[in-house]
Order: sequence, then structure tokens, then C-alpha cells
Amino acid sequence: MFIANTMLSDGQTLLVLGLSRENRRRLDLGQPIYVSREQHGVAVPAGLKLVIFTGETEAEMAESMASLIGPTTVVGQKKPQ
Repeated sequence: MFIANTMLSDGQTLLVLGLSRENRRRLDLGQPIYVSREQHGVAVPAGLKLVIFTGETEAEMAESMASLIGPTTVVGQKKPQ
């Protein structure tokens, strides 16, 4: 996996993730990729944990992540409250 981050001129952080053929193969086998600073070093912004996974449909993916979804979880493209 290729990981980089940079500070943009507007003050926001850009995180860049590149998936290798091996990463994609593992995703196709149903093996999620967990990204964190502890595992991948300082290119991952502090305090960020990321899960990359695949599924046939959005509904299937939501079902597979049900254990991570709670009352404060934002799912989908909801507008800020």
C-alpha cells in the first residue's frame, strides 16, 4: 500500500492511499484493510483509523459493518446537522 499525506494551501490535510495488486486481491477475498498510524507510521494522520472493504451492494456493506454502527455513526452522505 502506498500512503502519503500533505497539508493543502487551505489548511486541510490530504491523505493519499494507493492499493497494490496484493491489497486488491485480499479485498476480493473479503479481507478488510485496517489503516492506522500505529500500523502504517506517521503518513497516517494522528487519531485517524480507517477501514477499507468491499461488497456487492451498499446494503450488504452496511450489514457487514453493523457491529461498528451505533447511534452517533453517520452513514451515507448526510448533510451536517
